[in-house]
Amino acid sequence: MKKKSENPKKRKKQKSSCRNSGCECENLQNLVKKLEQSLNDQKNEIEYIRKELLNKAVDAGRAQLSAMLMHNIGNAITPISMYTEKLKNGNQAQAYQYLTQCYNDLMEHKEHLTEYISTDERGIEVAKYMCALINNLETDNSKTANIIDKIISGIDYVSQILSLQRSYSPGKNEIREKINMSIMVLDALKIQEISISKRNIILKKNLPQTIPGILMEKNKLMQVIINIIKNSLDAIDEHKDKTDHKLEITTCCDSTNIGLKIKDTGIGVEKERQKEIFDLGNSSKGSSGFGLYYCKNFIEANKGSLILESPGRGHGSTVTIEIPYFSGDDRKSGSEKMETE
Repeated sequence: MKKKSENPKKRKKQKSSCRNSGCECENLQNLVKKLEQSLNDQKNEIEYIRKELLNKAVDAGRAQLSAMLMHNIGNAITPISMYTEKLKNGNQAQAYQYLTQCYNDLMEHKEHLTEYISTDERGIEVAKYMCALINNLETDNSKTANIIDKIISGIDYVSQILSLQRSYSPGKNEIREKINMSIMVLDALKIQEISISKRNIILKKNLPQTIPGILMEKNKLMQVIINIIKNSLDAIDEHKDKTDHKLEITTCCDSTNIGLKIKDTGIGVEKERQKEIFDLGNSSKGSSGFGLYYCKNFIEANKGSLILESPGRGHGSTVTIEIPYFSGDDRKSGSEKMETE
């Protein structure tokens, strides 16, 4: 039986349908490629903006650190200037003048000096006055020595601050290096020593120096530590109803992480603001808000965590940082050396 031949019109229609289907697939593929390219462009743009914001935060942190250093150096230099003025305006010249007068008066009566200072009314007064002058000079010398010690202490503090500033100044290419968190905190406290002492804050430190090291850029980590401490000081300033303020700083470690806890008795943070306080531009002090935003981003970029907790307004706050340390770093044996004040 002869097979019927296929209808030419139908075959043509099928070929046309296949071609149309191919065009649609090609169009879809092109559309997908365009969407993928668009998403990649947006992703790159977001990453670029994120890096720019972080760079601005880093710059803001460095500017803040520099301003703090200059402020503390200024605080140290101001009393040095005052002490120097005291030395300049002391009564040494007057004492010298009085001693000279006494000496000249005694020399005029040297032929009968014993009789002069024992029976003559003026001679007796001269002897008493010389004794009083000697006592005053001894007191002045003690005061002068004390002032000189304070000047030396102030100059030494400035030198230490400048030395710390140089050691934490960023180079052209910052590298990750092994860092001891406790030593970093001690340096940060040294930089802010005057700011803490002038507020009469009770400082409690629990900083074991035998904790394992962490691999980070030390300049950036120093910015984070200083920024958190400075925020605690600002919060303490804001809490004017309380007078006996405390600042507790502790470093610790477990099997995987190094921890830093900074607890203050400052104004605290409302519970509804605690989640957003590290957002970019969020600041209650009228600043840019880059500082805390940078702190959180830097710690999280190093696979760590930064958490702020507060019972509420007027009840202080606690910032906790946890950062993984060297997996191959053996912890030192023996009891940890604790520095507590």
